[in-house]
Amino acid sequence: MKTREVVLARDVGVDVGGIERELGALWRDASKRSRHHGQVTRACSWNLVVHCADDATYSAVRPMIDQAVRFVPSRTLLLKPRPNAPVADGKAVEAWVTAACQVATGGGKLLCTEEITIESRGPEGVAHLPGLVRALTVPDVPTALLWAGAPPTSSAALRILLAGVDRLVFDTQALPEGVEGGLAKLAHLGGLLDGLALADLAWLRTASLRSVIASLFDEPIGSAPLDRLKRVRLRSTPRGVPAAKLLVGWLASRLGWGTPERAARGQLGWQLKIGTGSTLRIDIDVDRVTSSRECHLHSVVLETAQGEHFAVTDAGAPALEVSVPGLASRSVLAHEPTAPQALVAALGARGRDRLYPVALHRAVELDR
Repeated sequence: MKTREVVLARDVGVDVGGIERELGALWRDASKRSRHHGQVTRACSWNLVVHCADDATYSAVRPMIDQAVRFVPSRTLLLKPRPNAPVADGKAVEAWVTAACQVATGGGKLLCTEEITIESRGPEGVAHLPGLVRALTVPDVPTALLWAGAPPTSSAALRILLAGVDRLVFDTQALPEGVEGGLAKLAHLGGLLDGLALADLAWLRTASLRSVIASLFDEPIGSAPLDRLKRVRLRSTPRGVPAAKLLVGWLASRLGWGTPERAARGQLGWQLKIGTGSTLRIDIDVDRVTSSRECHLHSVVLETAQGEHFAVTDAGAPALEVSVPGLASRSVLAHEPTAPQALVAALGARGRDRLYPVALHRAVELDR
């Protein structure tokens, strides 16, 4: 769907107490300046709270937010906590408001969304953030907390912002390289608040890949080869290791595999029992070569005890090369979502994917 952006956006530095007043002034200004006088509609289906730990993260996430709210109208609260920053001119907290408008489908009304940026300085300023978030969220609208950049692995840092949050959105692809245990800490966060849904952008990126892998065992081949598996090998870049582990967790949960045991300390290799009682070897091979896919996975190969190979390989995004025994290799299209599309999906029905927490908990077993 194409939209035409109307330039009615401006940033206004305000005192925190005047945020709602300034937003009202922006709407009045938008109505006066619009050629569709009086037809400005404030649209809000979500409160979207975005935590940005540093300026680089803030700059990186802004384009994603600007694109996503075109399809999921939100009141966006961009938080910039700076606990170590000095308080400037006695201001521990400053805020800026923005109104962005676009023409609704079919023309006519302008649909406008709100964005509030709050920068806090020093411990005193940061302590004000939870109260400000609660005061500025729109009542009777669900709230999502997007933790931009590296996912939160400390419940203490996250807990104070979770009050009233329905969905926690993060990206396990941004977990620090070479540090294990991050998935376990994220799984723990899901239990901090009753009803809190976890939405992982890395998981959403692998949706098409998982679909293609499942299709390898459609009829007439069927699921029988899965009972004869001897080895599963995944090849990824360092950034793709969390997605690779989640993919293993997904396979383990769907196929009823046993608990994995580390084949050798410090290596990404495991052994486990499958339904027939035989032993299955799993390896994640880390490759420094750049992947063409956003999930950073190069290939997934499933080998049976009879030497059969079922493989899905990166063939240059969005194509995947699919290979099954007895048939010629073929290329299939498997599109991945862009960053804004992944966020839109995280705020939709796929952000409550019941398979994700199950796959996450099985993936956690790989780090033990």
